[in-house]
Amino acid sequence: MKRRVFGSIAAQHDNLGDIAIRRVFFQKYADEGRSLVLLCKGMPKTYIEHFNFSTHVTLVPNSIAFQFKLLWEALNRRADLVYAPGPHRLDDDPKAVAKTILMLANIALIRATGGVIQTAGRALRGNGRLSWMLERQIVRLSQLYVVRDSASLALMKNGVLHAPDLAFGMERTARSSNQPRKLIALSFRNDTKIDVDTFERLIRSLKFHNFSPVLVSQVRRDDVQHEELATKFGLEAFLWGQKSHTDQQSVVDSVYRRSFAVVSNRLHGLIFGIMAGAIPVEYRIGASDKISSTVTPWFGSYPIINDQEYTPGANTETIQSLIEGVKDFDQRVDSARTSVRHTLTALTRVS
Repeated sequence: MKRRVFGSIAAQHDNLGDIAIRRVFFQKYADEGRSLVLLCKGMPKTYIEHFNFSTHVTLVPNSIAFQFKLLWEALNRRADLVYAPGPHRLDDDPKAVAKTILMLANIALIRATGGVIQTAGRALRGNGRLSWMLERQIVRLSQLYVVRDSASLALMKNGVLHAPDLAFGMERTARSSNQPRKLIALSFRNDTKIDVDTFERLIRSLKFHNFSPVLVSQVRRDDVQHEELATKFGLEAFLWGQKSHTDQQSVVDSVYRRSFAVVSNRLHGLIFGIMAGAIPVEYRIGASDKISSTVTPWFGSYPIINDQEYTPGANTETIQSLIEGVKDFDQRVDSARTSVRHTLTALTRVS
């Protein structure tokens, strides 16, 4: 009796990073010939098309219909349940707690009917005590529960597997290729205002060292700030605009493959850059540990620019570290990519 794997691809539909981690995750099941039933509520047509799913996948746009399919297959002992990678807040607000309780009810049903529960690539934050206790129950009931960063590992402590972000499982371009890299790709979150003086010093320094800085949107809503910066400083901007997800992914990949480095405060901006052979440079605003706790354990150290602290002296030091590059770049990427492959194999083997 063939079992069906239930999951969801619903996420931020204007974010190529959200697609990347889910595509790597669910594609492994499809490659193994598993039958997938995936919730795609609210996701636009070009978002879904970008996954390029095979005939093994059934897409369900309605949450209630998805729940009924899950119940039916579980009662017939044919359902496994997987939770897709990405951030998850442990907050004790009623809506979040109610959602987790529903998750636990589904999990209890799947386990009672012989099914498998897997949670992949979680990034946990928050200090809600009740939410933490409920999440611990999900960890206990999961055959495999994977976290993508050291902060989540410290929060959950026991019973979880620490593995790289699944975007490290994408196809990669070796940095040692002969193609010249004179671009510096810049990609910033729309919800963090870039300090104009810091940015001006950075652009001036990059141009002094004969680099060509460009702005790149891999999240559609980032277009607004990127367009403003491009206009103010006379830079080329590869905005998303009205392009499809697949077309914009092609633009991003092409720019990053021609870039010496990617400067970003977006996690997947840096990982996309790494997989395209570009040096990651974190543009750090505030005390966020999202990027460092995810990238450092698997890729190692990398240059960091601190917003509003980027002095002329720091300019020279950071740019010099860029020019020198990252030692053993390709070996670091291969190691992270191998770890992702092992994790995905473990996930599909369990089910």
